Amino acid sequence: AYALLWGAMVIFAFFYPLVRLRRVRRKQDEQIRKDLPFTLDLLSLSLEGGMSFYTAFLLRVRLMPDGFLRKQLQYVIDDIRPGHRQEQAFRQLSQRIQLTELDAFISALLQNAELGGSLCAILRQQAQLRRQERFLRAEKKALEAPVKMIFPLVFCIFPCTFIVIGYPLFIQLVPYL
Repeated sequence: AYALLWGAMVIFAFFYPLVRLRRVRRKQDEQIRKDLPFTLDLLSLSLEGGMSFYTAFLLRVRLMPDGFLRKQLQYVIDDIRPGHRQEQAFRQLSQRIQLTELDAFISALLQNAELGGSLCAILRQQAQLRRQERFLRAEKKALEAPVKMIFPLVFCIFPCTFIVIGYPLFIQLVPYL
């Protein structure tokens, strides 16, 4: 009995950090997906107001609420200050986080740096795309909800309902059986 208990504890001790790490990572990714469109909109507004990209980026990171995205963007600022190029700092951010939404933003930013063009329009478009993706993810989860509710309905709620409705009928029919 003790060997079985110890074996279960060893397995739990091995897998718990992996499960916990995966859960934290998923939570961080969701927070980035939530904060990114608003951040891009504010960057776009700052650029339209006449600020340079670095100044607008610095201001936005300073005014962001504490969170994972702010910490990662602060790393970008810290990388740019010693003399690294912005492109290199954003590529490192992409490698650290590895999130498709952030990769798309960074790719658009780097492509704009190479080809030129209106950075405000690109930021606005990226923010709109991120919002649409977020809406589609929420819609997908809403469509999955009825499927996830089938098991509790069939095995918990329906039997209780049948008992509540059927018991009085059964009691009335017992004298006739």
